[in-house]
Amino acid sequence: METITKIEKTIIEITPDEWAESPCNESNFGTVIAFHRKYQIGHPHTYKTPLEFAIDLLKNTKISVKRLESLIPEDYRGEYKYYLSDKYRKRTPENIIYFMEEYLPDNSEKIVENILAVTKVVCLPLYMYDHSGIALSTTPFSCRWDSGQIGYVYVSKEKIKETYKYVNKKTIDKAVNILKHEIETIDHYVNGNVWKFSIKNDDVIVDSCGGFYGDDIEVSGMLDYIPAKLHDKAREAWNNRF
Repeated sequence: METITKIEKTIIEITPDEWAESPCNESNFGTVIAFHRKYQIGHPHTYKTPLEFAIDLLKNTKISVKRLESLIPEDYRGEYKYYLSDKYRKRTPENIIYFMEEYLPDNSEKIVENILAVTKVVCLPLYMYDHSGIALSTTPFSCRWDSGQIGYVYVSKEKIKETYKYVNKKTIDKAVNILKHEIETIDHYVNGNVWKFSIKNDDVIVDSCGGFYGDDIEVSGMLDYIPAKLHDKAREAWNNRF
């Protein structure tokens, strides 16, 4: 009877976690590279353009000269031919990549996607919808006026192999699902959808924890940190948190 009375007197409060840290850190499975003039989203980086980011990954990929040359768009083949007319300039990977850095347009999503497709990464595009709030996704939004692609989220195939021992369709699908989930977590973070709980007895906080993302207490992991006998109270507090 005393235990029941104690549970009845226990109060659980669920409030926004104002001290939540960015979910983008070294422990992430994937890396988010975003380009936005107004918002700082994703992992810190020094790339000025998406093309610079893609070429940096390309430099760490073993690839034939012929395959590299196929990445040069048809509209730039004439300039490339002239570029090679210098008798001291050989058809080497280094020279081809230098041409791409200096002559290809920075803002062509198609060129960047073609380059990323031959690198040793699994990569998804990152889109943002910005209108009375922010939404992030790995698939395009229907509104073309207030949304667009702002970057990429990727993971190296080497990391996939370290995690799952193999790189095949099954493990790549798993990697893609993790990348999508990490973008969902970042979306919750930038929208302030991060929560903490406090357990009180006689107005004294006896336990608290934060850093729970999302709209569903069952999925957020919060219940893992709350005694089972208080789960119903926690669910009630969650539903009344606004």
